[in-house]
Amino acid sequence: MKPEDSHLDPANQDFWLMLEQHIDDMLKVNFVNFAAFAVSMSDFSEWIRVLLLTASLVYTIVKIAQTIQEMKRKK
Repeated sequence: MKPEDSHLDPANQDFWLMLEQHIDDMLKVNFVNFAAFAVSMSDFSEWIRVLLLTASLVYTIVKIAQTIQEMKRKK
């Protein structure tokens, strides 16, 4: 492999910079989803499971929408 082949494509570089900036948001979303999944597999009452799964879904959708809006603003 030639050294000049190892540089990042500008489009790829933007992706990695965005990923680095949003890693904490992604970790939060994944934690919320994992917690909701863990509760859904446990012996909690049905309404608590539904409430947590719904909250997890809403949180994930909000974070995705925020990320898309931020990406559109940067273009």
